[in-house]
Amino acid sequence: MLLLALDTSTRQASLALCAEDTVLGEYTWQVGNNHSIELLERIQRLMAECRTAIAEIDGVVVATGPGSFNGLRVAVATAKTLAFALQKPIVGISTLDVIAAEQWQWNGPICAVLEAGRAELYVACYQSNKTYSSEGEIVYAMRQLSDYLLLPTREVSSYLKEHAGSWAGTPGERTLLPFLFLAKCFLLPARSCMNTCRKGLSL
Repeated sequence: MLLLALDTSTRQASLALCAEDTVLGEYTWQVGNNHSIELLERIQRLMAECRTAIAEIDGVVVATGPGSFNGLRVAVATAKTLAFALQKPIVGISTLDVIAAEQWQWNGPICAVLEAGRAELYVACYQSNKTYSSEGEIVYAMRQLSDYLLLPTREVSSYLKEHAGSWAGTPGERTLLPFLFLAKCFLLPARSCMNTCRKGLSL
């Protein structure tokens, strides 16, 4: 299966083209507010460098935010246009889900955050659970603990303290597992969207 992933939810835009578990090509760059100018050009360049026609893709994956309104509008519109024109499926994945899925082997609660401006953060909390398949292989499943939240920065810690006991407390003990804080950075490429989609962590 050949997938094209788009992530322009922040000022760092990213594209990736993957076939099964192989990344054929990707771009991650500082886009600023030029999403509408640069996205299509980069898609064309990526497909050309991978020697793949856009008609060959089997689906489109797009990060749906939260994040930049302009960036999300451009990426979602582009993904929907491609999917409609090519008659291919489209999958939207929360940017916070993608951030959390990068550490799906973490044994404990995860707090994914994105800067929202005005001293506020987009926040969502998760827990990765390890189980075993019938063949004895380790399988990780990500479970969302909280809603998608918009909180003042100073209130994030108090929110976590209020809910941590029910999320990650050990029965009969007062100790809590440490939270892993994750934020999107320049090095988080669109391939993460595809990995999240494949694992089914946000579907």
